[in-house]
Amino acid sequence: MNNRPSPPGVDDTSADVMRMKRAQRSKLIAVLAVLVVLAAIASAVLVLSRLNPDKGPSAGAASATASDAPSQGSAPRFVTPPPVLIPGIVTVRGDVMLAKGHRALLLSNADGHLYTADIDVTTAPLTFAIRGLDVGLRASSAHLVNGKSEILVAGVTKMGATQAETEYGVFKPDGTQVGKKIDGVDLASDRPVLALPVGAWVDTKVGEKHLLLVQNERHELTLSAGDEAPKVLFAAPDRDGPAMGSPIITQGDAGAVLLFQDASGWWGFTIDKGLEPKLLDPSVVR
Repeated sequence: MNNRPSPPGVDDTSADVMRMKRAQRSKLIAVLAVLVVLAAIASAVLVLSRLNPDKGPSAGAASATASDAPSQGSAPRFVTPPPVLIPGIVTVRGDVMLAKGHRALLLSNADGHLYTADIDVTTAPLTFAIRGLDVGLRASSAHLVNGKSEILVAGVTKMGATQAETEYGVFKPDGTQVGKKIDGVDLASDRPVLALPVGAWVDTKVGEKHLLLVQNERHELTLSAGDEAPKVLFAAPDRDGPAMGSPIITQGDAGAVLLFQDASGWWGFTIDKGLEPKLLDPSVVR
């Protein structure tokens, strides 16, 4: 018990009141401090729960999971790895349209070996062939020739110390040489026209039916023919499907030819008037 005398001018009652007010302030400060600590703990728990959601996916996560789910319906049409036409990495060195629906490609493999690809989807049956070109052309110099109705390849056959000593040649796919100079020859670009990674890859009428090939957001390739429901041709790469990337696509009245590059090499398939997709066989390479 505090028996000290009250300060002058302050009676005992006033002193007791002042002590009670000081005690109340101390209690209030303590309560506020506890509330601040609890608020900080609650904020920390909220942050941790967002970083490590252990109570199941949020609405956004559920939506993303649903969009990644495999398509319902039939299994993919093709489930085995497609046959390889040209093994390894294939570089497209030329891409020209000889006529509407008739396309030529110039290709080279990792060893520098040249090939020409002849694609014709103007009339049924569509045709596709790859032919090796063994004429001594340096692959890095080879180009298709623009403005012709047949496939011609031009480039350096012998590199000289000077331009005057360098030898050139223009050849048909069968190896026949049709020229020894490239002055005035319109050389085609080495940049092929590629499809977008996602979207409608083929949209054309084949016979009496509308043909639609779509690479969807799941990276599945689907086929619709006429009024039929879409069917999955190839599963997405993360579901054991082949890598498709941005293919080279040629479409016309007779159907479509699609060519792809994956880790094993170049592969492709065709869709003709029967609207039945067929994988290209290595026998198309001569």
